[in-house]
Amino acid sequence: MLQIWAKLDREALEDMNPYNFKNFKTDVFKTLKEWDKRYMKHMKSAHVDLSHIQKESMLPLTNLLQSNYNFHCINQLISKEIMVPDFRFKALECKFVQHMTRICELFRDFGKLKEHFDI
Repeated sequence: MLQIWAKLDREALEDMNPYNFKNFKTDVFKTLKEWDKRYMKHMKSAHVDLSHIQKESMLPLTNLLQSNYNFHCINQLISKEIMVPDFRFKALECKFVQHMTRICELFRDFGKLKEHFDI
C-alpha cells in the first residue's frame, strides 16, 4: 500500500507533464493491479473484520479512480463528437471533484498537505 502512496507523491505529481503522463498513468495502474492481486489473495485468507477495515481504508481512492475513469470516458465521447447530455457531464465532473476533495482532505489531515487545495 505504501508503494501506491509513493506513486502519488506531491513531487511526482508536480513533475508530471503531457510527455510523461501516459507512462506515469501506466505505472500507477500497474502498481494498483499488483496490489489488487495481492489484496484479493490476502482477503480470502484474512480475518473478516480486518478485511472490512482494509476495504474501508481504500474506499476513497477506489471512488476517485472510478470517478476519474467515468469522467475520462465521457471526455473521450465528447472528443469523438458524440452527443452527450450536459447534465451527465456536470454530474460526473461534480462526483470527480467530490472524490478528489476527499483525497486531498485525507492528505491534509493525515499527511503533509498543508496548502489550500482548490479543485
